Amino acid sequence: MKSLILTSLLIAASLSTGFAQVSYSGKVELGYLKFQNTTQESEWIVDYIKGDYNGLDVNLVNSIKFKENFTAGVGIGYLNILNKSGISIFSDFEYTPLKTKVSPLLNTKVGYSNIWNQYGDRTGTALVELGAGLKYKITERWGVYVQSGILLTQKSSLVPIKIGVQF
Repeated sequence: MKSLILTSLLIAASLSTGFAQVSYSGKVELGYLKFQNTTQESEWIVDYIKGDYNGLDVNLVNSIKFKENFTAGVGIGYLNILNKSGISIFSDFEYTPLKTKVSPLLNTKVGYSNIWNQYGDRTGTALVELGAGLKYKITERWGVYVQSGILLTQKSSLVPIKIGVQF
């Protein structure tokens, strides 16, 4: 009986995947984070990001691709802002409206970032990124892209300028 249920579930899963045109997609991106301003002034002794400080981030995203235009996934990233390291965990949604070799793209990330400060403590806040850019398909499966937008995290507003490879 257990094998019948398991077999039925496997058949149903493979059929739904075939009809929904779902496949795996991943991407690696490198970004330069241009500091804009703080979104909230703090009276605390430890500020999240204060002053004109820029940073870098590296992200790895694993996604499910629906048809050819939309991906939804989860990602993990390394942050370095103000020479302080941190990590981010986020959900990633990307929409590419055209099926041409060069296409615009829209991207949204929502998650959490955690940066270690100078006192050895951690400052964790929400992370929201809205981006737009251009994607160039090298093959049906591989592509490169550039994008920019706005990133809100660590009580600060930053402009990310990113390049990435999608596979």
